[in-house]
Amino acid sequence: MAALTPRHRWMVAQVVSSFKLAEYEPLVEALFRDQFAIKIDPFLKGTSSTQYLLFSYQAGTHPASPRADIPGKLICSGRGNSAQGCKFTTVITKTNCSKCWLPVPPQTVVTSCICAAEGVSEEAGSKYVYFLRTIPFGKSLNLSTPADAELAFGELPELPLQALHTTLSGIFLPTVEHFDKADWKKCTDEQRNEFLACTRTLCKELGEAIDALAHGIQLKQADPRFSLADIRMDYIAAAKNPDIVAHFEELLDDWCKEIERYLEASLDKGAAIADNGPRSELASGVSPKSRQSVFHTMRRCKQLDVAITEAFSEAKDNVKYLATLERFIDPLYSGNPASILESLSALMSAITMIHSISRYYNTTERMVSFFTKITKQACCYSSILRVPENS
Repeated sequence: MAALTPRHRWMVAQVVSSFKLAEYEPLVEALFRDQFAIKIDPFLKGTSSTQYLLFSYQAGTHPASPRADIPGKLICSGRGNSAQGCKFTTVITKTNCSKCWLPVPPQTVVTSCICAAEGVSEEAGSKYVYFLRTIPFGKSLNLSTPADAELAFGELPELPLQALHTTLSGIFLPTVEHFDKADWKKCTDEQRNEFLACTRTLCKELGEAIDALAHGIQLKQADPRFSLADIRMDYIAAAKNPDIVAHFEELLDDWCKEIERYLEASLDKGAAIADNGPRSELASGVSPKSRQSVFHTMRRCKQLDVAITEAFSEAKDNVKYLATLERFIDPLYSGNPASILESLSALMSAITMIHSISRYYNTTERMVSFFTKITKQACCYSSILRVPENS
């Protein structure tokens, strides 16, 4: 490519802005002009195999060479359906780029890597910049126009699920909920309610999936001074070392405290907030002296193992039975008074069945809390007091 067109310069500006590479913009332009041209030119002309182009950037952990403002050597490869370019600086020996697996010159180490590709599988936790053609294959973009509707630009964050959940629950759902009848056009009330219910369910389940991936217990790791590989080689010798015994006893005690704290926090989650609707109940359904000290810690560990098993069994039991109540509870939220009255009989029968056969959910405390939530929902408690619904 002899020179960059206005379209190319606009794309460079988006990449530089997204990855905070303003001071290296001339080098990014050089990448677009040389190494990346093999992918960018067909993409802009409409002859590439895809309608999108991805850029990713991985900052290095090694400092740049003092002889240059930025790692100086640019490398590009047209392997397969990707074109990638990397920047290196002379530091130590490395055989290839750990991100795009391109050969590295002798006596160099990758300090940063910026890659352009047509749909490549990258490791999780990386940020991406994408360009998306909105016109048919075979039609060339107008290169003299910097930006128009024919080429869309956007970013894929490091945590795409969290970004999607924030967009749906914080922007899309509130906007749709405030639509008036004119906005819904020909949609009936039933279709509107069904759409809103499905959207709320999607937001809730997406949030639960994110919590399941992000939450949990981060147990403290063993001190690097005590090599587990060495300990496994000779347990008897390790047991005679008071420093090793004291460290792992303290570590195990810390684990016990963390697990106990987690179980206590998870127990009856949501039941204490009686003002929540009944759906919240469905969603919450998770030397000799030193030797004596070690035995006491081990007993606690075994007790915790039993508690974890019991908590798992309780959660499994609650999910099995509470899931049967969902179709009876939905009318309390979306139905009219007549449909609510019709559903109450079936709801009471289902609760009676659960109370009679459930191993864990038939306690007085749980039943009182659940019936309180049902009563307040049936009485339009939140609506009368104008309390925001949280269920």
